Amino acid sequence: MSNERTWLPAVLWSVGIVAALTLFFLIADCGGRIVSTAIGDTGALSSIEYGIRELQPAISDERAKRLTAIFYNAGQRHNIDPLLLVAIAFKESSLSEAVENRRKRGELGEYGLMQTHGVALNFRPADCNHHLLPVKGRMGVNASKAYCQVETGAAYLAEARRKCGGTWARWIAAYGMGRCPSDSYAKTTRPVQRAYKYYKQIGGRNWQ
Repeated sequence: MSNERTWLPAVLWSVGIVAALTLFFLIADCGGRIVSTAIGDTGALSSIEYGIRELQPAISDERAKRLTAIFYNAGQRHNIDPLLLVAIAFKESSLSEAVENRRKRGELGEYGLMQTHGVALNFRPADCNHHLLPVKGRMGVNASKAYCQVETGAAYLAEARRKCGGTWARWIAAYGMGRCPSDSYAKTTRPVQRAYKYYKQIGGRNWQ
């Protein structure tokens, strides 16, 4: 009996450690949408939140954390560095969900965090409508406006990568131009240079 008392706590402690290491943080990237994020990704989440706060120092804690999860999950789904998505969003909208660029005769042009419009809207998630607003209750998910905007922009950027190849400078140029420029030309365009500036400011890598 004494031996059992000796090893039982150790076994229980070991089981508890194993269980803890297999847990996942649940990150809410929007209203009711929950995405599992491994414990090992807390460093990535911290980097993203730092980047958001670096570019937008006045942002509230709640909004910074909400956007962090949204950018992280979009990056994971589309295999794009979330910091690059943050840099593009800041370049496009200063991280505002309400920025709207109207075209002639009052037509709705680029809109929201990622300033998407036109063909880009074809890449929106199923739980977001054509105006990049959440479709309440669809697929059991209550999305958010920010989620719809970032997911659509990330999916469209991933499509530009698929079509254009080359460095991500080329994808960013194609994101705004709607066509695939050369890598050398892409790096000279103002939108790409601005995105690269912000990307490096928040800890992004060199041209790839």
